[in-house]
Amino acid sequence: MAFLVFFVFSISMICLGFLVSTLVQTQNSANSVRHYDTKNIAAYTLVLITIIFELMFSSPDVNNRFFFSETGRTDPGIRLATTIFNIFPTFPVSICFGALIKKGSTHMDKETFQWVKGKPVTWDDFHQDIKGRLADGVHYVMPSPWKSMQILFIDMFIFLVLTWYFDHTLSHNRGVAE
Repeated sequence: MAFLVFFVFSISMICLGFLVSTLVQTQNSANSVRHYDTKNIAAYTLVLITIIFELMFSSPDVNNRFFFSETGRTDPGIRLATTIFNIFPTFPVSICFGALIKKGSTHMDKETFQWVKGKPVTWDDFHQDIKGRLADGVHYVMPSPWKSMQILFIDMFIFLVLTWYFDHTLSHNRGVAE
């Protein structure tokens, strides 16, 4: 299952890379940081966002507290932030991998403050939401890994459609006329 998660994540990041390469005029402008034009720092911004998202959302307990608790599921601001974060593939893969870690690896249980031995993850677990309670009594419902994978598939589709659209509408990526 981990291979499937990383494979789909890799494909979605490749699709995002196609979109960025369609929007950026030249390779030199994509790699250049000398100018302060937003198109010129697209490659660095993409890498920086990926690193920041992984640092912020790599802990399932942080995600459970803010995004999947009872207040997180009902608060319109947090729901909007979750929707915006889902556009970038690093967030759903962090959620997916966090759900697999919660089930399959030895981890500290925040409810009992004890180490819990992981259990084998089956395909049935891949489709089930994970319910739990944090140490301070906050209940959460973490989406199943399959739901996060569906978001990655939707991201891939959106990136490919936008890539196709911009490839046909932007005139700067037609090559050099002689």
